[in-house]
Amino acid sequence: MSVSLTEEYSDNFFLSQDDRQEEFRTGLEIGTVYRLEGGRSFLTLANSLGINYEVRADRVNLPFVNLALNTGYQFPRLSLSLSESFIRSDDVQEASPTGLRGERRIFFRNSVSPQLRYDLLRTTAMTLGYTNTVVQEQGNSRSNSDANADGSDNSLSHSVSSGLQHWFTRNVSGSVGYAFATIDSDQTGTRQSHSGSADLSYLVSARTTASVRSFATFTDRSEGEPDSRFYGLTLGLQRQLTPYLSAYVAVGPALLDREGQAKRLIPYWEAAINGGFPLTRLTTLRVSTSQTISNTAGDIDDVGLVLSQSASATLSHFISRSLIAELFGSYYRTELLESSSVGSTDQGEKFSFWSIGGGMSYAFTQALSLNVTYRYRERDAEDTAGRQSDDRFGDNYRENRVMLTLSAAFRLL
Repeated sequence: MSVSLTEEYSDNFFLSQDDRQEEFRTGLEIGTVYRLEGGRSFLTLANSLGINYEVRADRVNLPFVNLALNTGYQFPRLSLSLSESFIRSDDVQEASPTGLRGERRIFFRNSVSPQLRYDLLRTTAMTLGYTNTVVQEQGNSRSNSDANADGSDNSLSHSVSSGLQHWFTRNVSGSVGYAFATIDSDQTGTRQSHSGSADLSYLVSARTTASVRSFATFTDRSEGEPDSRFYGLTLGLQRQLTPYLSAYVAVGPALLDREGQAKRLIPYWEAAINGGFPLTRLTTLRVSTSQTISNTAGDIDDVGLVLSQSASATLSHFISRSLIAELFGSYYRTELLESSSVGSTDQGEKFSFWSIGGGMSYAFTQALSLNVTYRYRERDAEDTAGRQSDDRFGDNYRENRVMLTLSAAFRLL
């Protein structure tokens, strides 16, 4: 079980460009994690509940609820699993980590996914899964308006996925996958998408793996709306640098083909250091960067295909055994590759979001710790003409936020 008490200050709580309002907020969050294992079965249940008091508005909120269930059973050749995730929050980074959203709006998202895996042979396995996702927004937190208010995006999506994995030799393995999804959204209409991928991996040495991956997505939009096709190929290399540190790089071309428009060739890359790179005995650096095309269909912020660029870095230093200091920064740039059917977003709109800050954490005991964090966030959005965009995602904003958190974690059973 964990309990945390947080004092928070924001100089632009509602993330507004012209009407900046500061807010002091006191929050209490309680979380529990329960895990049961027995023979071939397991069950994990985790939940968090957050309640806070906003001083300026003089009101008590219950903005944050998070529930997660994972369970499974292992037969000799068949594995069954079920997962469910529910989240309710008004935090823009919970809804849109890349900064696409610029408005504090309460939302909830519930996803249920049963899965199975069957070992056809000792070297061949098949997977099959289904996912149902419901997304609903409950209005702007400034006004507490009802659900389905202007700009809200409620959606229901269904997805079926399948895969086949085979080990050709001890060093060579491959897999193929296919997924079909149908999405019904207030903002972007009804769509169906077909996605396929094929991967081939080669174990070069005990610490190095090379891979090649091809993928394609076809989206069939509502009648009268342009369809799109997306193809890509990447070459990747993963290296285990130390027992706790690995590096991964993948590069390749991607082709976007939209109905009625010229084809567009886009570079595709990913690079990351997983686990942290030790600069000194007490200092660690973690970095990652990527440029990818992804399909946001069925997400909380559903705008179809997007081109995303990102870079992040975190520098951690142990001042003492109990005191850790961190500096961090991240940058995201998102370009919309499709227009929505109701005209609330346009192809070519660009959103930039960056965040920098630092913090210190002190452990009084193994169970009790104190953390202070400062974060500066900035969001800029522009339309196809380079002017500030005016859409359902809210204003551009700049925000300074300070958080002081006292946390305790302990075992009940």
